[in-house]
Amino acid sequence: MRNIVIILIIGLIAFGCIKEETKHADISFNVDETLLSSNITFPEVNLSFNPPSNWEEIDQEMLSIVQSKVIENQDSIVFNPLPIKIFMDMESSCTCFVSTFKSSLMAKDVIENYLNDFRLVNNEIELNEGSFSHNGIDFHQIVFNKEDFTSIKLIANTIDQKVFIIEYVVPTQYYEKELRSIESSIGTIKKIK
Repeated sequence: MRNIVIILIIGLIAFGCIKEETKHADISFNVDETLLSSNITFPEVNLSFNPPSNWEEIDQEMLSIVQSKVIENQDSIVFNPLPIKIFMDMESSCTCFVSTFKSSLMAKDVIENYLNDFRLVNNEIELNEGSFSHNGIDFHQIVFNKEDFTSIKLIANTIDQKVFIIEYVVPTQYYEKELRSIESSIGTIKKIK
C-alpha cells in the first residue's frame, strides 16, 4: 500500500509542477493525449474530462441498473453519490465512475459529510488522503486498496454547489500499467464555460 502512495506522489511530482497560489497546492499534469479517449462534458456539474483510452462508456441500460442498485442501498448512507457516467475497459475491468450527489446542502457540507461517512464505513482500510488544486478546482483525493483493486477518488465542486466524484477503480495487477493514463485523465479535468 505504501508503495502505491509513493508511486502516486512521485508521479504527481514527476508529471506535474506544484505552485502555491490557491487554497490547495496547485498541480499541473503533463497530459499524454495518446493515452486518452475523446473529451466528455458533464453539463450537470459544469465539468469535462477525457477518460483513459479503451475505457468505453457503458450503455444507458447498464447505467440505469447501477443507479437503481445505488438508490436501493442508500438507506444506510445519507451521502451516497449517484453515478451519471461509467467508463470501463472490458479486458482489464478498469472502471471510472463520474458521480454526483442529490442534496440541498452547501458543497463543503456535502463533501465533509460524504468523507466522514466514507471513513466510518471503511474504518478497517488504510485511506491515504490529500488535497490539491488543478485548473481552478480544489480536489480532495482518497487513494486506497481493497481486496484486489486500487481506487483513486477525486471529490470537488465546480458550480452552483454541485459536488462531483471521479473515481478510478483498477485491479491491482493493472495499477502500475494504468497509472500514467489515469494521471493524464486527471490532468484533463476542467470546468466548462
